[in-house]
Amino acid sequence: VADQHVTYIELDLTTVTATAGTIIDDAAFIPKGAFIEEVKVINRVAATGSGALLNLGLMNYDRTTEIDNNGLLAAAAITDWNAAGETVVYRVGSTYAGALIGTKTTAAGYLCADYDTAVFTAGAIAIEVRYSFNNQV
Repeated sequence: VADQHVTYIELDLTTVTATAGTIIDDAAFIPKGAFIEEVKVINRVAATGSGALLNLGLMNYDRTTEIDNNGLLAAAAITDWNAAGETVVYRVGSTYAGALIGTKTTAAGYLCADYDTAVFTAGAIAIEVRYSFNNQV
């Protein structure tokens, strides 16, 4: 797709806290008006954490207003991508896909993450958020 863009970030899962809306990196953001097509998770280092679930979303540029803290991934189970090399693509209708996938953003936001249920004790993943601007939705 000619108009497709990707926001890419590496995430050490052991740094993810239980605090909703924790910004991952100031350079990892999705612009206003972006139609979010999919989220890809690529496991780089085997992930562990009994019952650990990952939320991925967007936090407004003011750093305090939630756009949707689990709008990209909603309580994604570690079992989806716990072995090194596993890759999972989340699209509209996928289990654990957040409500922002398949929609156009109304505000620019930083990628944010938190965990549910249990802490991650090991692991590193790469996250790719694919979006475009040519969708008429």
